[in-house]
Amino acid sequence: MYRGHATLGGMSKQASKRPRQLCHTECSSTVVDISDWTRLASRYKSQDEMRETVIKKCRDMQKLSKNAIFSMHRGDMNTASAQILQAETIAKELLPVISEAQSLRQGSFTNACEEYAEARIFEVKHRLKAASCLLRGPMPLCCNMIKSMTSSSVKHNVLWPF
Repeated sequence: MYRGHATLGGMSKQASKRPRQLCHTECSSTVVDISDWTRLASRYKSQDEMRETVIKKCRDMQKLSKNAIFSMHRGDMNTASAQILQAETIAKELLPVISEAQSLRQGSFTNACEEYAEARIFEVKHRLKAASCLLRGPMPLCCNMIKSMTSSSVKHNVLWPF
């Protein structure tokens, strides 16, 4: 082996280098049509914008739902109801985007809907519990119904009615 030449798999570096040939200088047409590439890029950009919108709005929806639960724990039902309605409004705004791009349904949207369902169920349970104190009776049936709704929402078997 000669001094100053590094080896690469038994061959010297100089011997392994080959001149590059570029297709666009030799071919009469390109492999990818530029208009197809442009359409693909705009489609990717549109998908990315929808994804970012869903993630940001779902974060707001999830945070509002979580704060509604905290408000109910503190006994502030008016604030909780307002937060739940705001979360529901966000969910309704997202439905056209989610129906257009079904792949965005999983992840942030599903998690936010789950938190919304938990807040809504907790609100119903709280109101039923307050009504049960007045009526003295229907609470066991309502508790079983709420447990069933919660477990099915966690399994993502609920069709969201908004």
